[in-house]
Amino acid sequence: MGEMGKKKKRKKPEVLIVDDEVNITLSMVEFLGKKLDCYGAYSYEEAVSFLSKHPVDLVISDIKLPGRDGFDLLMWIRKNLPRTRVILITAYGSPTFKEKAKRKGALLYIEKPVDLNQLIRIIGKMFEKKGFEAAISDLELVDILQFLSFYDRDLIVHVENHIGQRGEIGIKNGKVMWAKTEDLRGMDAFMEIMRWEGGDFTTDDYKDSEDGKIEESIMYLILEASRVKDEDLNLNSVEIVIEENNNRKNKGGKEMAALNEILEKFKSEIPEFLSTDIIRIEEGLSVGGGSIDPNFDASAASALYSEVVKANKKALELLGGADNVGETEDILVSTDKIYVLMRMLGEKHFQGLAITRKGNVGLARVIMKKYEPLFLEALKELGEL
Repeated sequence: MGEMGKKKKRKKPEVLIVDDEVNITLSMVEFLGKKLDCYGAYSYEEAVSFLSKHPVDLVISDIKLPGRDGFDLLMWIRKNLPRTRVILITAYGSPTFKEKAKRKGALLYIEKPVDLNQLIRIIGKMFEKKGFEAAISDLELVDILQFLSFYDRDLIVHVENHIGQRGEIGIKNGKVMWAKTEDLRGMDAFMEIMRWEGGDFTTDDYKDSEDGKIEESIMYLILEASRVKDEDLNLNSVEIVIEENNNRKNKGGKEMAALNEILEKFKSEIPEFLSTDIIRIEEGLSVGGGSIDPNFDASAASALYSEVVKANKKALELLGGADNVGETEDILVSTDKIYVLMRMLGEKHFQGLAITRKGNVGLARVIMKKYEPLFLEALKELGEL
């Protein structure tokens, strides 16, 4: 066979195994070496020395190493080999780690004892995509903070965003002890840093600071920052949603008139009616609706309730999906003054209904179910289905 007919041999990914237990390292190198080009190191120092001369595609390291540990190695790789992928071996099988292992391509966690057959499958999936897109340079600040919440590392995280704003977060015993930016201190500074999109971060030895004290658990602050960020996004999007709703309603047409006629009949049958809206789940956009209070725009609230509907769908998937728990018919929210019912209208829409506490939820459900085929037909005529 001539040179043109020869099949080009595919380059094997190169992998470095780092573990201070010699037997574990040798056994992993021997097993993975059947399919990959594998090397071994027994400490942070050995790994850095090797990687400085011989960069690899993937590093698999135990988090617990003598002296400088797997976290230090992770940070060195992020700075010096940003296109390298990393798998960390942990003794902690937390749900957080498992979830991150599903969604991250650059940084994965596997539990001890290591199942080598599973590991080779994980590595295979990591390198399935051409170009090895995900890399450790994609590691975000929240990933580092989550890591530190599980391990006793006392340090300062220095953060600089893309426009040169700088901040510092002091971490000790799984808690954020203090936070600073150039203009803010304490909780305000932490929340501001978490709002920054992208940028770079480095770490340093921990030092106490009387300035900007917080002393709250890392995971609590991550969740709080996520909530605040979501509120910021939702507040910005509500104005867009309202404008798009008004544009849609102003278009008119006989199809829209037909939907409005059905909505008027529906409202007349609901005792203690306050408001209703038919909403696109994905965008949170109102297709049509109305309220007894002309100053109350239910469409803005409905846009936010669409996030509740989407969260419910994800939660049911984790519980086993439709086969285990069935399909959602409606979601009920109760306050001391009102009931809010959200009933699914096919896959893409839901109807939101608010009534006072004097109203009858059971009756409201029956009426909503009765009108469901009428609303679906109207949505079809509008080109929504």
